[in-house]
This record gives sequence, structure tokens and C-alpha cells, in this order.
Amino acid sequence: RSMNLLRKLNNNLHMRFIEWQGKRSAEIVDRLTGGSVLEIGCGHGILSDRLIELGKHVIKTDYQPTQDGVLHCDAHAIPFADKSFDAVVCVNTLEHLHTPKLALAEMRRVSGRLYLCWTPWYSPFGGHEFSPLHYFGKTKGSIHQLGTNLFKTTFKETVEQLERVGWKIISVRPRYWPALKFLSRWRWTREWATWNVEIICS
Repeated sequence: RSMNLLRKLNNNLHMRFIEWQGKRSAEIVDRLTGGSVLEIGCGHGILSDRLIELGKHVIKTDYQPTQDGVLHCDAHAIPFADKSFDAVVCVNTLEHLHTPKLALAEMRRVSGRLYLCWTPWYSPFGGHEFSPLHYFGKTKGSIHQLGTNLFKTTFKETVEQLERVGWKIISVRPRYWPALKFLSRWRWTREWATWNVEIICS
């Protein structure tokens, strides 16, 4: 019974954290862009729902939709015309894409702004459910397996790929503690101390 209570408490705290992050991210995107937004990998749809409440026209997509109103979408081949959206939102999805550079190029093709967040491989949660054992060579957990549905998506390579496909980086900071923006500037801290990176591009 005690274990069940602990699991329930942990799940509740996790969902509250996700909801808080979704609200904060929606406020940032609201200031960033006009009316139309495409979300790549919407998951629970919390961020999209907050954006809709703020008056945005949002299309939710996911590779494996789990709810009504979500379109199937492969981020490597986004099924929309050039410049169809004012902004693309991609939160905690990039590290699950086998060719992130191609996906970032597709996001650039369909939009003029990008709100991107992901967990770098070398951060404490880079291995997702089997963190921090990824530091010691573990590559597989109960849900994710490196090279199958989780990839070594580093800070350095992602920034380089963004610039190569034509994105201009406006802002880079740790998503969970944005006041500590300096952590993303230093080469020796940005790969792990940021935990989850937030990048805004135009």
C-alpha cells in the first residue's frame, strides 16, 4: 500500500510539473508568434491546449497519436506546404528522432519561428528512464533503447544543425531554470548542467 501511495504521489507531482512547464512554454510561444502553430510530438497535448486557450490556431501531431484530434506525423517528412505556420513547437521530441537535422530542416520549411526543447544525452536525464546509468554505458531501459527510439542528441551538434539548415538562434537557456542562462554559454556546462535545453529560433 505504501508503494502504491508513493507511485501515485510521484505521478501527481510529475503531471503537475508537466502542466507548469506547458503553461510557461505556452506563454513564451504566445509572445513569439502570430496565430498558427504546429506542434511536433504533442504527447499529452498540454502545451497545445494552453496555446489554444491563448487564442492560437494549433495543429497537434505525433508519430503515434494517443488521443482524438492529433494527426499522425513523421517529423522527417512534415505533410504541410512551405510556410504553412507562424511557428513550430517541438518539446522533448528531438532526442527521439533518428535524423534530427532532417527534422529541423522540415520545421524550417513549414515555419518562420521555432520553439525547441530537448534533453541532451549527457544531461542527468539523458538516458530517460535508465538515467543516470547511461553515464556508465547502459543503453536500454524499460521503454527506451539507444539507437531505436532514443538517440545521442547533444547540445553542440543540435546547435550546429539548426544553423546549417537555416535557423537563426535568438535565445538559448536551460528550460527548467531559465534564470541560469549562463549555463548554456559555457562549453563545459551546457551539455549536462542545462538538463533540458530551450532554444528559440527565427
